[in-house]
Amino acid sequence: QLSIPFGDRWRSTLGLRWVDERKQGFRCFFIYQSGSRDPADPVTLAALDQLLINEHDLDGRRHVRNLLPSVNLQYDWGDAGMLYAAFNRGAKSGSFDARNNNGNTDAQGGATRFQFEDELADAWELGMKLPLADGRAELNAALFLVDYEDMQVSVYDGVAGFTVTNAGSARTSGVEVDSRWRVSRALLLSASAAYLDFVWRDYVDGPCYHEAPNEDPDTGTCDLTGRQNQQTPHWTASVSGRYLQMLPGALELSLGLDLNYRGRHFTSGDLDPRGVQPALTRINARIELAPADRRWSLALLGRNLGDELSYGIGAPTALDVGGYRVATEAVRSIAVQAGLRF
Repeated sequence: QLSIPFGDRWRSTLGLRWVDERKQGFRCFFIYQSGSRDPADPVTLAALDQLLINEHDLDGRRHVRNLLPSVNLQYDWGDAGMLYAAFNRGAKSGSFDARNNNGNTDAQGGATRFQFEDELADAWELGMKLPLADGRAELNAALFLVDYEDMQVSVYDGVAGFTVTNAGSARTSGVEVDSRWRVSRALLLSASAAYLDFVWRDYVDGPCYHEAPNEDPDTGTCDLTGRQNQQTPHWTASVSGRYLQMLPGALELSLGLDLNYRGRHFTSGDLDPRGVQPALTRINARIELAPADRRWSLALLGRNLGDELSYGIGAPTALDVGGYRVATEAVRSIAVQAGLRF
C-alpha cells in the first residue's frame, strides 16, 4: 500500500494484494444399520436415496489466484471536512461443501456441487465527512455500488439438506448517512439511515418455494434474475441518545435509548412469501450506575421493549413437502448486568 500526497489538500492511496490459495478437502458419508457398523439393508438405502441421501466418498483440490487492487482519492474540504472516492476489489474464498447429503452427479447433485468458487466483489464508493457546529457535530454520507460475481449462497435441495453453491452475479447500490451531535457535555445524539437496492443480475438456477409459479419442471429451479435477495430490506435506520448525569460521591448515571427500524424483507433465499418480515421498529434502553474510574458498574437493560415478534431466518422444512419454518428473534427481555474491573 502506498500513499501519495498532491499538494496540501489532495492525496491518494494505492493498494495491491496478491492471493495464492491451495486447499484440499473430502467428504465421507456412510449409512449403517441402527446401533451398529453393519451396512444398511437395501430397502433402507433405497428409501433414503429418494430423500437425496446416499453413501459417498468425495475429495478434491483447489488452487486459485486473485489479484485485488484498491484505489482511494481524498480531498480535504474546508478546515476539517473531507471528500473521497474509492474502488476496492475483494474476494471471499471458495471451498468445499460439508453439508450436502448425496454424491449425485446431476446438475444439482452433491458431487457436482462439492466445490464452490471464490466470490468476487468490485466496490465503488463516493462519500464525505463533514464536521458541524464547531466540531460538536459530524455528518457522514456515502454512495456505494458493489458488483458481485459468483456470490456464495446456501440453497435448500428440496428434500432434506442444503448445499453451498455460487449464484451468478448480483449488484447492490444505495446510500448511507450517519451523524452525531454533542448537544452538551451530558447529552449525545446519534442517527443513521441507509437505502439498499439489491438485485440478482444473473441467477437462473435459484431455489424455489413450494408451488412457485416460475419453477422449471425439468430442473426444479427458479430464475431469480431481477429479483432481490433475502435479508436485504430497502430501508434501515436508527436513532439513539445517551445522557450522562454526575451524582454525589463521584458516581455517574448513564441513560441510553435506541430505536432501530428495519424495512420489509424476505427471510429465505427462495423468496417464499410466507417468510416476509414486515417493517418494524425495536426499542432498547439501558440505565447504568458506575464510578468515574469505571472500576465497577451496575446496569438495567431492556431489549425489544415493544415486544415485537420478528423473523430471523426462514427456510423450507426438511422432509415436509410444502412445509416452512422461521427462527424468531428475541422477544422483550429485561436484564441486570454487573461488572467489576481489577
